[in-house]
Amino acid sequence: MEKANQLVRERRSIQQAMEAFDSGGRILAITVGQPPPEGIPFPTGPMVSTQHIDYPPQMVDAIKEAFTTRQGQISEELAKLGLTGV
Repeated sequence: MEKANQLVRERRSIQQAMEAFDSGGRILAITVGQPPPEGIPFPTGPMVSTQHIDYPPQMVDAIKEAFTTRQGQISEELAKLGLTGV
């Protein structure tokens, strides 16, 4: 059940980000780091945060596309767990 809760929280965060973009929000900063080792849910290496950059609109479009893709993946994962319409 924890996996399902995690997926629902992630989907909610994605939806909030999409709503922010749709209401005129913009990228304020990006954090870049190495992917976490298998089984670790968060990066453990050095992280670099970029701020004060005027991010191009193409980045927003690419991020929104990635969010949409991830939302579909989350729905599939929830369905595999037997949860639909969550």
